[in-house]
Amino acid sequence: MATNTEPPKLEFTWLNPILSIYTPPPTEAPIHHSHPTTIIFCAWMGVSSRSRYLNSFYQHYHTLYPNARIISVRSQTGFFAFTSTSARLRLHEPIIAAIESDPAPAENRKIIAHVMSNGGALGFADICQLYKEKTGNKLNVGNVVFDSGPGEYTLGSAFHAFSQAFPKGLLWYPTAIFMWLVLVILGRTMFGPGPRLKSSNERLNDLNCVNENQRRLYMYSEVDRSVDWRSVVRHAKEAREKGVKSTLMKSEGSKHVQLMMRDPEKYWNIVWGFSVT
Repeated sequence: MATNTEPPKLEFTWLNPILSIYTPPPTEAPIHHSHPTTIIFCAWMGVSSRSRYLNSFYQHYHTLYPNARIISVRSQTGFFAFTSTSARLRLHEPIIAAIESDPAPAENRKIIAHVMSNGGALGFADICQLYKEKTGNKLNVGNVVFDSGPGEYTLGSAFHAFSQAFPKGLLWYPTAIFMWLVLVILGRTMFGPGPRLKSSNERLNDLNCVNENQRRLYMYSEVDRSVDWRSVVRHAKEAREKGVKSTLMKSEGSKHVQLMMRDPEKYWNIVWGFSVT
């Protein structure tokens, strides 16, 4: 269901530098049983919380589901290079209490997730792992949208992904040289993005970590230079082989994480149709 009106800017409460939550005002209006009560949005690596494009995702979701809370999960560039796994997990830990604070009765709670690129995939894998460790239960997410990911590590795709956050102008060149050296030297070591991508991809298809009853929608583009579309297809295939219902949706001519920008009406019709079933 596409929308034509621009919703108001949402006010999020920060839980820490990477987690924030939007809580809608109380209402006595009944909530449709198929609508989510909590939306976990795992953003792509390095995007600013002030990004108009990022906030347009939140606004569209709020228009579709005005009574749903939105938990925003940011992905820092350092998560793939310098931040230790333990430090990264500690940053994600407050989301457990945020999820559990859903005011809807337990029997009416419905959680969906929207996962953007490899940054979002790493964050969502961390959240699923933490939830299982802290509660003893798997996170009961009904539907998950994977947009432009998850992907596998290659030097070229990793450099292109990191380059999106490089400064403009003359500073671009020393930053590019530094990052290229980091990727060449550390890319496949325990401190580099290669093993971290591999770990997050494996955890997302580990039925000891994720809810096997979730439904997944993988949205991808064959011209994406940051994530090879074949890796997305492989991940969906592995999920299917483990019994996770997974649907593939190809977008023609869309750049990385720009599937929604290319055709917003089509994008949100697909997401809405998927998320309410």
